[in-house]
Amino acid sequence: GQFITDHPDFDDVISLLESGKQLDPPTVAKIRRKLANLSPLSSLLTRTRKVDVPGDKAVREPRNIQVPWTPLESEYYKTLQDTLTAEVLAKGGIPGFELQMPLRQAASCLPASVALMKDKRGVDDELIDDYDDTNFGLMAGTIAVAPVLEKILAKWDLSKEIDTKYDQLLHALNHLPSSPEHKNRQETPVLLFSFFRPTLEYLQRRLKHDGKRVGLMYGKTPMNDRKQIMKEFREGKFDILLVSEVGSEGLDFEFCNVLVNYDLPWNPMRV
Repeated sequence: GQFITDHPDFDDVISLLESGKQLDPPTVAKIRRKLANLSPLSSLLTRTRKVDVPGDKAVREPRNIQVPWTPLESEYYKTLQDTLTAEVLAKGGIPGFELQMPLRQAASCLPASVALMKDKRGVDDELIDDYDDTNFGLMAGTIAVAPVLEKILAKWDLSKEIDTKYDQLLHALNHLPSSPEHKNRQETPVLLFSFFRPTLEYLQRRLKHDGKRVGLMYGKTPMNDRKQIMKEFREGKFDILLVSEVGSEGLDFEFCNVLVNYDLPWNPMRV
């Protein structure tokens, strides 16, 4: 609008961009500052970016772990997708919306998804701890399971703990490098996120069985309990905190330098 075009920095930005010269880093920084000044709120709000903060900053070292599914795992996911897609289309629904949560739960933790399907239970609000997506693609309550999916479920013996994703997680946890600042702890503290409570509860059971000291916290955990859990985590009474985004809101984890995103959000803007 006119506020922007009348601002003295507007002409400066246009001149710099139309100079025809290669923009060096100082000029790019100058243009960014002037563009920020063009906001009508620039005189009311201040924003400090990480790049503007002096001093050493924590270095993030992201690591992607590929998880190759077994034939049975792949067959279950594909059959689940095809079966639910056919059901949604038969009802005149939109698969992209209505399948989102069942498929996200399956991608999060196949054994948890299988257990839900064996119980003929859909993915509902009670099982999700996600700010943005809890109202999309819910298949709540008791659901009908198609015969073709029943055949796959019959092949899956939950007692055999078939889960290549968990196997990769356990291998990564067992090979974490030691950290000097945590020399007084038995193991490096780890924060693990998932959107789904069945996934968190499944991981709690599996990790404890494999000798890990684990804590669990999600959205319905009372605040007093959260404070106690955080106190014990800081004190090293357990080494892995399984947590949802909602459950961790407003808490300080600066002492924990390993973060595991067990589920990736389907919205890429949140990565």
